[in-house]
Amino acid sequence: MSKHTRAVLLLKTIIVFTVILSSAQLIPAQSGRRAKPKATSVPAPTPEPEPTPKPREEIPPAYTMIVGIERELAFDYSASTFFDIVLKACSDRLDRSPSVRVQSSQQNLMRSEAIKAAKDSTDAHVVWLKLSNDMVGADSSANGAGIVIEFSVYAPTTGKLVTSGRSHQVQPRGGIMGGIPPGGRDNQTYREYLIKEAAEKAAERILSSLSLPARSIPRFAAR
Repeated sequence: MSKHTRAVLLLKTIIVFTVILSSAQLIPAQSGRRAKPKATSVPAPTPEPEPTPKPREEIPPAYTMIVGIERELAFDYSASTFFDIVLKACSDRLDRSPSVRVQSSQQNLMRSEAIKAAKDSTDAHVVWLKLSNDMVGADSSANGAGIVIEFSVYAPTTGKLVTSGRSHQVQPRGGIMGGIPPGGRDNQTYREYLIKEAAEKAAERILSSLSLPARSIPRFAAR
């Protein structure tokens, strides 16, 4: 074998050996370079919608009442505002009951007109109010000390009397009020307060006679 041939073989051997060695080093290097798994984003949970509250159904009142007052008196007094005080106080107290809806009439309402209005209505009771005087003397007429509230309730369609009564002004310590209030407090403001309370008591007696609740509660209930 010539020197040239030996040299060529040696060179080929070296090349083959180099290739094999390089391949052996490359394989573990590549195996160590494994791709890292991509981090997957976890979607945020979708919030559940809040349940829609069920609408509350209004309970219709058991009674509709038309409240009016006779604006005429058999005696004279200076405080014409007593009519409005009595009408408003009685109407408001009735309306605070969950079983009553009130329609207040500002017109002069005579007893005969109240009965006719009840007969003409298919569902509304008519509450008739009147101021009378239980005391004798000029002082009682001038300052309203003797004023008593008369009330009557008439049924719809028939106009029959359902209940009636009288409500007096009452002292804070009890007893029927007459003459000058205790402590010399016979002024217009104090007298209006007593008459207002008498009107509210008349309304409470009306509610009691019809077995209706006097306490005010919301007029609705959940379905």
